[in-house]
Amino acid sequence: MNVLKLLGFFIYVLIAISGLAYAGDDADKLLASLQKKYSAMQDISISFTQVSYSVVSKETLSFTGSLKVKKGNKYCIELEKQIVVTDGKTLWTYLKMENSLLVDHYKEAEQVLSPEKILTTLPGKFAAENAGKEKLGTSPTTILKLTPTEKNSPVKMMKLWIDERDLLMKKIYIHDVSNSEITYILDDVKFNAGIKDSTFIFEPTEDTEVFDLR
Repeated sequence: MNVLKLLGFFIYVLIAISGLAYAGDDADKLLASLQKKYSAMQDISISFTQVSYSVVSKETLSFTGSLKVKKGNKYCIELEKQIVVTDGKTLWTYLKMENSLLVDHYKEAEQVLSPEKILTTLPGKFAAENAGKEKLGTSPTTILKLTPTEKNSPVKMMKLWIDERDLLMKKIYIHDVSNSEITYILDDVKFNAGIKDSTFIFEPTEDTEVFDLR
C-alpha cells in the first residue's frame, strides 16, 4: 500500500477530530473552526479500517491498522505486515514477516500535508459545502464535502462524516485523480493523551536484519 497516501489521509483527519464550536450549516466556517481547533492539539491516536477500490484492477481491498501522530512530523503507522515510524528526522520501515528494518532520513513528500503545513494550506486549497446528514450506526453525522480549488490536486473530492454529538470524525471518503475510491472508518479516537516521544523511535531486536541507508 502507499503509506504516504495513507499518511496524507490521516493528516486530513487531524483537522476534524478535536472538539469545536459547531458552525451550523456554514461549511466554510466549520472548516475554519476545525483548523483553529487543530492548532491546539498536540497528539492523536486512532484505529481505522480502510476499504479501497481501484478502477484499474477492479479490485476492492480492505485492511485495518492504527496510527499515532504528534506535532513535529512524528508518526507511527502499524499495519498487519509493516510498521512505519518517524521522529521527524529518521524514518524506520519494519517488515514483520521478513523481520527486516529499513532506516533512512525522513523526507517530507510535497504531496503529503504535514501537521505544520495543514494549518496554513488547507482552507485555501479546498472549498467546503454541507452535503447533508446520515446516521452511521447510532451516530448522527453531518457530511462535509471538500472539493479542491487547484487543478493539480491529487484529490478530486473528499467527504467527512462528523458526529453531531461529540464532533469527532467517524468516516472519510476520498475520490482521487486516478478515479480510485478510498473509504476509512475511524474508531477509538484519542487526542492530547500525552503520547511519549519514545513512541516515535523504532528499536529493533537483536535478530532483526537492518538496512541503514543514511
